[in-house]
Amino acid sequence: MKTQTFLRSGWLYFALFCLQTQTVQAEDKNPSGNPGDSAIAWIQPWIKTAYSELDHLERAYTDHTEPLRMRLYDVDKALTDPRNRNPECGFQLLWEKIQLDQTLKSLEQEHEIKLLKLRYRKSIEIVKMLYEKCSPSITT
Repeated sequence: MKTQTFLRSGWLYFALFCLQTQTVQAEDKNPSGNPGDSAIAWIQPWIKTAYSELDHLERAYTDHTEPLRMRLYDVDKALTDPRNRNPECGFQLLWEKIQLDQTLKSLEQEHEIKLLKLRYRKSIEIVKMLYEKCSPSITT
């Protein structure tokens, strides 16, 4: 599941990178010289906010799950120790491992939902921006 989340956010970064290169190319091809007409003038703020929101979401997820992952590593390490193979200690460690696994899976699902919402919201924003940019005569 973690790989899928990384790939999905990776695709979003790739899409943002493609938009960034397109805006730079559009700026070079702007024949009128009017900076307000160039695509970079109206898409650059959107790209910056998309990057920052995605980065904030990824950092919050990592900050929230990192202590749990470290504890899971410690529990796994303790389970491999032969001294902890007695019923009292081994059962507690195994129970804690199961609880940590379930918690991490639920947090990952929540993170994927948040990423999906972010991608949906950003796609709606870009469609709205493109509509406003391409049809100025309709609004006036």
